[in-house]
Amino acid sequence: MTPNIIEIPDAATSDRSVRLARILALAVPVLESRANAIAWLREPNDALGGRSPLEAVASDQGAERVSNMLYQMGYCRHPGGPDPVIVAPAELVEVNE
Repeated sequence: MTPNIIEIPDAATSDRSVRLARILALAVPVLESRANAIAWLREPNDALGGRSPLEAVASDQGAERVSNMLYQMGYCRHPGGPDPVIVAPAELVEVNE
């Protein structure tokens, strides 16, 4: 009998998995379904230099950009409404002056 061997992911793989889970949790309510969120994550995006959000979350900086995009999308879908889907903390919102 072969013993069960559990492979523990390296730190980089673990970090990327956590970032992806966090992004997916943000994307589902904004895009209204898990299927829509997954499709959006796979599509190349001009705001990410032609990379998909899925590719961008490989780094902390990319994950932050994707998070900001989702916060902005969530707010824009419900501007001024009584219960926005997502409200971004002020330090995460990019302001273009």
